[in-house]
Amino acid sequence: MTTAAQTEVSICNLALSRLGAKRITALTAATVEAQRCTLHYASDRDSLLRGHTWVFAMVRAALSEDTTVPAFGYDHQYILPSDCLRVVRTHHSHHSYQIEGKRLLTHSDSAEIVYIKRIEDPTLFDSMFVDAL
Repeated sequence: MTTAAQTEVSICNLALSRLGAKRITALTAATVEAQRCTLHYASDRDSLLRGHTWVFAMVRAALSEDTTVPAFGYDHQYILPSDCLRVVRTHHSHHSYQIEGKRLLTHSDSAEIVYIKRIEDPTLFDSMFVDAL
């Protein structure tokens, strides 16, 4: 379930209200509350996304192979999407793989993954995610 009216400011105000702090009107406002929300919002959002297999943030992708062969241990390496926060699983579950930085190393000749995508649009957030955030 999504909540279409959610904004970054409304989500921050939910958190501030739980702390008994003053509401904000914008993340750019010159208040301590707005500055703290700006400081923590994106990092906390991404950490929470990474920490659970949120259905609204799961996507599938076929990866492009990197032309550089791993130094040892694997035959191929593939470039993870720039918005990938966590690989949930590979399509070929019988193939072993290793994540190193922004690369997936494997022996497989192809790599398809299900991953948690960085979702920045708060209108796409599940209501339970908003509550946790």
